[in-house]
Amino acid sequence: DGRTLATGLETGTVKSAEGPSELSGATSLWNVSTGKRTLTLAGANGAEAFSPDGMVLAAASGTGASTLYLWTAVTGKQASGLGKLPGTILDVAFSPDGKLLAAEDNTGAVYLWNLVTGRLTETFGAPSPAYTAAVLAFSPDSKILAVPLNSGAKDQVNLWNLNANRFVTTLTNPGGLPVTSVTFSPDGTMIAISGQNGRTSLLGTTTLKRLATFTD
Repeated sequence: DGRTLATGLETGTVKSAEGPSELSGATSLWNVSTGKRTLTLAGANGAEAFSPDGMVLAAASGTGASTLYLWTAVTGKQASGLGKLPGTILDVAFSPDGKLLAAEDNTGAVYLWNLVTGRLTETFGAPSPAYTAAVLAFSPDSKILAVPLNSGAKDQVNLWNLNANRFVTTLTNPGGLPVTSVTFSPDGTMIAISGQNGRTSLLGTTTLKRLATFTD
């Protein structure tokens, strides 16, 4: 709902209305309107994401930020643990319907959990280091997961069908190395892929054809 900001640091300083705050191995929740800290989640020290309703925060924790936990955003209590991954967690994303959670780590794999059952349902990219770009994007209907490649052609994004747990296709942002952002349009008919060099490709998700290219 845009009212709460989460900051997670191994060590560092966050400046707010309360003044500089030294944080070590914790995630703090802040009221955006007042600039004041409302909760501190001890041990949450890595990648993090709010659920669509803002009630749950998924955050990496533990040594190497390789264990994934769910926290209740209102109380700051740890709701459940989803397990320890082989490497440091780089990115976490909830599906728009709040039923799925995706995470990727620096071993090159992407993991998908069904939050209704709490079970890990699929792993993509292991064992080769295919995915380490730390950018995950769900389609608005929660059926497709877009994951940038970080081996070989780093200007590419793989699409996965989550209903069938199968690879769909690879999209390319020619020359946009590496991929830094992937975003679906609100109606799911287009996907934008941006690269570090400022090049963005806009593609149709049905035709898979390039609709436009933008450069800085």
